[in-house]
Amino acid sequence: MIIYGVDTFLTILYRLTRHENIFAAHRSHLYQILANESGISHVKVSTGYTVAQLLINLLIIFLAGQLCLTQQLMVSIGITGALVAVYFYLKGN
Repeated sequence: MIIYGVDTFLTILYRLTRHENIFAAHRSHLYQILANESGISHVKVSTGYTVAQLLINLLIIFLAGQLCLTQQLMVSIGITGALVAVYFYLKGN
């Protein structure tokens, strides 16, 4: 669930830096921006999220038996960093 976790965490940080109530309704999540503001259909955004999460899951399952714990941690940090970069890139456009 790393895609949703990164989106949620960064959205909360974004809202806190803008002194917004994080419990109030909003449309600040990347999914909402892509589906509502960018005009991409909800089905395409959901499919993209699903495919990306599936690929990450398959990578993690495959690597779990191949790498030691330290290497698995480095892969997890790399995946998280890549998702943070994608989040900021897409949110900036």
